[in-house]
Amino acid sequence: CRYVSCVPFPFWAPEDSKWWYCDDCDRVKGDVTKDDATGYYDVLTLTCPNGEVETIDLSGQDIEDSDWLRNQLPTFCRQNCASLFA
Repeated sequence: CRYVSCVPFPFWAPEDSKWWYCDDCDRVKGDVTKDDATGYYDVLTLTCPNGEVETIDLSGQDIEDSDWLRNQLPTFCRQNCASLFA
């Protein structure tokens, strides 16, 4: 029923460039740790929509902007969570 009422759009766009999605990744939460030596975030602990927890290695990505990281949580969800639905 979920797929009948919603279609990600535009359907021809790459997965990370859609205008909207039909998953629950917009509700995920994450905790990050920062490497004191580099000043960059190095680990993201992401709670997926179904409650499973994924640990994502951010080292080497040089992320220091918490607002950018917060806005990317749905993308990390779509890339790393086995189930995108609650």
